[in-house]
Amino acid sequence: ALLIQVDIRFSARDDIWMSPAYGRDTAWIGIPSKRPYNRETPHAAMFAEFERIMLAHGGRPHWAKEHSLRASVLSKLYAHWNDFLAVRAQLDPEGVFLNDYLRDLLGVGAHASGAARWSRL
Repeated sequence: ALLIQVDIRFSARDDIWMSPAYGRDTAWIGIPSKRPYNRETPHAAMFAEFERIMLAHGGRPHWAKEHSLRASVLSKLYAHWNDFLAVRAQLDPEGVFLNDYLRDLLGVGAHASGAARWSRL
């Protein structure tokens, strides 16, 4: 048996490009995974189904929560995705603030890496 907790809260729309509440009043629904006694629980299938349902209803993931979405899907959920990537590239042209996870998540590729710069130091 898998015991789950459901968190629900509401917020007004905002004008922050990468916010899940951008341009719309938002209901936040979360199912945090629990690790009782520091043991993993069998929640992967439930998380995948929850994500599928949320996407079918126009859901956008919370950036600090577990999700499997990447640039190909996220770019369709966020109207200013490309604007955000342009600002990111302008403010961090060497990719100093990127890591492998963010390059994969944002779909920016290895060309945005600052690794060569740091290896010269």
